[in-house]
Amino acid sequence: MLGPFAVFVSRDPERAWARIAPHALHAAGMYPVVTPDQCVQLGATLGDDAPLNFHPLVSGLDPALGWESLELFGAEVRPRLRAHSAEGGWAATTGWQPAG
Repeated sequence: MLGPFAVFVSRDPERAWARIAPHALHAAGMYPVVTPDQCVQLGATLGDDAPLNFHPLVSGLDPALGWESLELFGAEVRPRLRAHSAEGGWAATTGWQPAG
């Protein structure tokens, strides 16, 4: 199953989308802005073999907003995706590795 081009994780997707809109194709479904829970659900829906792409610095986006999404993904999404993978469930293939 193919998913969106990339996801952007935010506690307030509407607020974040207002800042991201000039830089992405949200309306086309290519760059959804989702909550951490929605991102985990998307990973479950896509399944084990589908990539879950993450692109926090979409063209011209303020790096501070990209870092906010990256840190939220690392703190609240990735651990849950990895836990399901360790339990034999679906896995995320983000390519992102934590620092340290």
